[in-house]
Amino acid sequence: LFVRMNGANIFSFTIKRVPALIKDTLVAAEICPEQVDYFIFHQSNKYIILHLLKKCGLPEDKVPFTIGEFGSTGGPSVTLTITKGKLVRPPNRSLTMLLVAWVESSQ
Repeated sequence: LFVRMNGANIFSFTIKRVPALIKDTLVAAEICPEQVDYFIFHQSNKYIILHLLKKCGLPEDKVPFTIGEFGSTGGPSVTLTITKGKLVRPPNRSLTMLLVAWVESSQ
């Protein structure tokens, strides 16, 4: 088995495709970004996530990062960020989170 990652392809895919997926998810859930307490991103690369935030117009204070502490952990990164990302629950209600993960496969 030979595994390789093409950083340019991953960045391009993520920046082109993920913003529309976030928008479509918010529309389907009938909520706006302001109603989301936290956007929990797959912790693949902070540079990519910061570019996504800018492209989507999302505030960085709603996006916890754990990549600096744990590195890129692959699939578990979303749940790891939920449990270790120091999320603060608002009083008298549950958290509203949008979980964002993706896989880019170039062949």
